[in-house]
Amino acid sequence: MPFPVHDVMPCMKTSAERTDTVMRKIQDLLHRNVTPKKYSQGQAFRLQQGFLLSSTQQMVDRLVVQTQDTIRSLAQESTDSNNEINLATGLIQDADNSKQLLPRLQEVAQRREESGNPIEVKLRQMSDELHAVVVGYLQGTLESMMKCAEDQCPHVLANGRVQQEIRLACKEKNFLSSDFVRFCVAEQAGTDIMNKVNELNLAVAAHVSDRTTDEVIETLSRSYKALVGDMSKKRSSTPDVLRSRSRVSSDSSRNDPNDTYSMADTISQQSDQSPLATPHLSSKRKSLHGRKLRPKSVVDTIDGLSADDIPDLLPSLPKSAEEVSCELSVSTKEVMGLL
Repeated sequence: MPFPVHDVMPCMKTSAERTDTVMRKIQDLLHRNVTPKKYSQGQAFRLQQGFLLSSTQQMVDRLVVQTQDTIRSLAQESTDSNNEINLATGLIQDADNSKQLLPRLQEVAQRREESGNPIEVKLRQMSDELHAVVVGYLQGTLESMMKCAEDQCPHVLANGRVQQEIRLACKEKNFLSSDFVRFCVAEQAGTDIMNKVNELNLAVAAHVSDRTTDEVIETLSRSYKALVGDMSKKRSSTPDVLRSRSRVSSDSSRNDPNDTYSMADTISQQSDQSPLATPHLSSKRKSLHGRKLRPKSVVDTIDGLSADDIPDLLPSLPKSAEEVSCELSVSTKEVMGLL
């Protein structure tokens, strides 16, 4: 960040020392903000632990409660399913332990870090080796420059005292502190490396915990279904259930389907014997001409009845003038014939 000279000039006139102190503090804070910061395993774990406690744990709790209730019901009824009950009990214990699996995995990584992280040890060794390499490189560069200067100005640098003074002054100029190299390697580059290592450790721990929890849910679900199946089988073999089944089977045997069919036939025959019913046609599908024909009368097929006994159910239709004239002429001829 460039130094804001124009903005600081009024303050420098009134209080130069205080302004310089404040500006240095501002520069240090800005440098701190852009410098990578190292996070420990515990900090990263606490940040992510809340996100990992999701609905999966609630599902595990529900399965545990259901399985425990089923185990209690089976234990009260019979002891034939001891193997299934023992397996389910062990799975319930694993489900309870899976809730604390992620913190336990994180503790393993923290203990390894506290006992002596080999990455940090190697970074310190590398910083020392790098410092020695840099010092040797600077010294070699100084000698190469002195040789080049002697070649360019042999008469001036022929004096050994001048060369010695130049070398001493250059050694002070090209001095590199080991703390600076260690800070660059272990603090800056090492911070990024360690943060990435912690992130990978946390990802591995989360995957192990999630995969184990998924397996617990799947296995516990299978065990719960097996226990429920055993309980339903035991309940179906109780005397009350067997007695009710035998009663239902006896009732069904009494109601023979042949009797039902004969009853239906009788009802249909009784309904067909009505004197006003239309006779049953042999063919269900009639032709177009047959549909236009009037149905046959059933009077002749019924004993003890005549045409006069059948009431006229249809209302009389009004006659036309021609029909009336025809009837009058017919009646007149009949009268004349009788005379």
